[in-house]
Order: sequence, then C-alpha cells, then structure tokens
Amino acid sequence: MLLTMISLLVSKVAFASATADEFIRCNKLAVTKLEYCLDNGGEACWAQSKASYDACHEQVIQNHLPNRERMEAEKSAHQTINNEYHRQ
Repeated sequence: MLLTMISLLVSKVAFASATADEFIRCNKLAVTKLEYCLDNGGEACWAQSKASYDACHEQVIQNHLPNRERMEAEKSAHQTINNEYHRQ
C-alpha cells in the first residue's frame, strides 16, 4: 500500500503544470520578431510575431499534457505490484 501511495505521488508530480520560466523562450521569440517589425515595418509582421508567440505558448502547454497510454501502463503496473504485495 505504501509503495502504491509513493508511486502515485511521483506520477502526479510528473504531470505538473508549466512554470513561468518555461514561457521565457516564447517571450524572447516574440520580442525578437517585434524588434524586427520595428526596424522593417509592415502590419503582417505584427501578426506573424503574435502567431509565433501563440504557437510557442501552445507547445509549452502541450508538453505538460499527460500521455494517456503511459498513464494506463503505469496504472496497470501499480495495480500488479499492489496485487502481488497483498498476496504475500
């Protein structure tokens, strides 16, 4: 039972939310593109900068979504370990 509780705790930690630090790269990308826009002008440039930022932001979030197949495999492994422990 203790082993199951510990492994569930570790699993939950693995699926933590993105932190502000992970979005720094997105911000730097947007700033670089906006600086280019200031030097070169063009309305489309601003839209491209926003699109790049949004895509980067979405990628960071997607990296933190749980992998359903891996979660099912871990759940099955935990159940197997738990069952064997209780048989002893």
